Amino acid sequence: MKKIYFLLVFLLVIFMLFEFTPIEEKEGDFIIQRGDNFLEVTNNLKNRGYIKSKTLFIYELIKSNKKSEIKAGKYDFEKEMNDQEIINVITKGFNSLSIITIIPGTTTKNIANTLNKRTSITQEDFFEIALLDNEEITKEFSFLKDKPVDVGYEGYFFPDTYQIDFYENKENLVKIVFSNFGKKLNEELRKDIEKNNRSIFETIIMASMIEKEVVIYEDKQIVSGILWKRLDNGVPLQVDSTLLYFLSSDNPNVDDRNIESWYNTYKYKGLPITPICNPGIESIKAAIYPKSSDYWYYLNAKNGETIFSKTLGEQLINKAKYLE
Repeated sequence: MKKIYFLLVFLLVIFMLFEFTPIEEKEGDFIIQRGDNFLEVTNNLKNRGYIKSKTLFIYELIKSNKKSEIKAGKYDFEKEMNDQEIINVITKGFNSLSIITIIPGTTTKNIANTLNKRTSITQEDFFEIALLDNEEITKEFSFLKDKPVDVGYEGYFFPDTYQIDFYENKENLVKIVFSNFGKKLNEELRKDIEKNNRSIFETIIMASMIEKEVVIYEDKQIVSGILWKRLDNGVPLQVDSTLLYFLSSDNPNVDDRNIESWYNTYKYKGLPITPICNPGIESIKAAIYPKSSDYWYYLNAKNGETIFSKTLGEQLINKAKYLE
């Protein structure tokens, strides 16, 4: 019996000598998927540099009788944790929440990519619920009552930071974000939208364009006034950002303005058929509280400044001055 014991110890030492490597730099969160066994988890921990030796880590798992207690989830290990400390974390299921940040101006495509990396919700799962109307969800939130049933929820994923369970289902995730939208678009803002004789859907479309077009709040209000004025007077909005959304491109050219699409606000009058991003509260407020002016045109200079023009002639001069 003693010979067998010493043989096992000897083999363990040999394995450790050949396997031992310095800890490498660690990046990001460590994710354990459902169904991962202790060998897969150990291998991943070694590859990510969280443990020095797979053999020693497995030995600690077996000795503590915890190799079958590893729990799926997302983990953010502290620096220099030893094997036993890591084992305690992954067997108790600590840190199972994912931090998801939606920044102003992001699209459902961007959100899908983030969720795919930081939760168990795949891009396909999110697109399925974000780009199509869900009768149950639409009925639950009053701000969606004027949204056409043939479009998805682009525009309503309110920019903020959310703590989401790694294995949260897609319906609950959407409800969490929409509940926040409902709080931020409070009763006062909704009443003022009604006073403007606009729908919430129209307002969010306008806010999404403003979000993509302008940075400073005061400029957003002026651009809001320009765009609402053009809309009310039957003048094409001529917003590049709507084309960029349709084309999924950052580099439009003149020929793109002839593309057949309801997002082509050069070719078709009126608002695009959906929001083009998820706007922040400043852009939403700018859409609700536009600032009247004599301007009919604007452009964004290369230095980021918004330049306003009263006439087409002024606009052409400003284009030559600030963009060429």
